[in-house]
Amino acid sequence: ILAEEVDSKLVLPRYASYPAAPKEHLWRSDHRVQVRVLIAGDGHTITPYQSILEGLQGSLGNFRIFVHNSIDHRQHPNQLTGEALLQQVSDPEPFSFTRIDSGEYDLVITSPFRAHLNIHAGINNNIPVISYPTKLASDLWQRYKCVAPCDITKPDKLAATVAKIRDDEAAFTSLMEGMGAYRELHSRDNISKKLAPYFGKKPRLQRTPRERDCINVFLLLRNNEDTIGRTLSTLKAGERRMPDHEFRYYI
Repeated sequence: ILAEEVDSKLVLPRYASYPAAPKEHLWRSDHRVQVRVLIAGDGHTITPYQSILEGLQGSLGNFRIFVHNSIDHRQHPNQLTGEALLQQVSDPEPFSFTRIDSGEYDLVITSPFRAHLNIHAGINNNIPVISYPTKLASDLWQRYKCVAPCDITKPDKLAATVAKIRDDEAAFTSLMEGMGAYRELHSRDNISKKLAPYFGKKPRLQRTPRERDCINVFLLLRNNEDTIGRTLSTLKAGERRMPDHEFRYYI
């Protein structure tokens, strides 16, 4: 019913946005500035690190690649350790696994893995996002021009996209305006205005003063009938070690 009644031109937001801090994109005018590029792929095997490296080498002179993946052992079969990731690229020197503040990156390149989260985070930090052309990325481009879809497995296409963002003022301005429109659509006030006619508007709950600090524990349980007793015993033991706190459990 909601899908039929809400304006079909709107993409109802999954995540809320906040006003973005102003950001100077100095790397566009001064090519001596080191460009800080975040590859938002979380060490997933489907992220084409070598192709991205070649694309950046073909478009930027001075750059540093940041990867949010510093694990020493694989947590699932499709994940690379940092060491294994570096073995896949021809030049590991530009890569870094250290984290800097999210707003300090100059470009974000997203793979299909968790693309929706990474696109949203990049736009919220006022950072140009180059995304593999998933359905979401293509849709956002068609509607708002807030993301640059690109087949990042093709180094020449990635190099051309980076160069366009850096050198084409009209394209960059359009991208920035689209990102602003995206953030406005996803603002909490706008979400409330769009959905209130269908779900009503409830007053925000106010915290009540308590004598003890409260710890809310959310339990996501599935197929654990053999271990639930041990889980609950461990939680109760934690309570006894923290008598000054009130524990509340949600299952």
